[in-house]
Amino acid sequence: MAAVKKSVGPLQNVILLTFFLLVFYSLLGTQFLQNSMNQRCFRTADRQLAYPMRFCDKKAAGGYVCPPFQNCMTYENPNHGATTFDYLWYSLLTMFQVITLEGWSLVMHDVKDAEGERANKTLITLCSYRPSSMACQNDCCIRSTGCKQ
Repeated sequence: MAAVKKSVGPLQNVILLTFFLLVFYSLLGTQFLQNSMNQRCFRTADRQLAYPMRFCDKKAAGGYVCPPFQNCMTYENPNHGATTFDYLWYSLLTMFQVITLEGWSLVMHDVKDAEGERANKTLITLCSYRPSSMACQNDCCIRSTGCKQ
């Protein structure tokens, strides 16, 4: 326990910076990505979820557009409503998931399908603040349109 107390002092600025970035990106997500994780492709014939389940963009502003015989309709947020940018607390939880790299790629691909290029800019800047994670940078770079390998 004494070692933990000794190490918290020097890491205090790092912890504060990480918390600040977490709150900052949560606010950005709440502002720009609100109501984007609740759109899915449904079959037009029987109004059931299409397989494979994909997030879609109702506004057709660069996100995934449902194929023919499917419509983009409102559905519940993923993970029983926990993965969303609709409210600040859920946005904090989602951003925490992204920073810890535990299932962050699923969130990134879903948001990319739902929002398109607007989400791409947010996620690439978030990945650039994590230089220690080469996997994060590579996947964000591959998914972006302007990356040169």
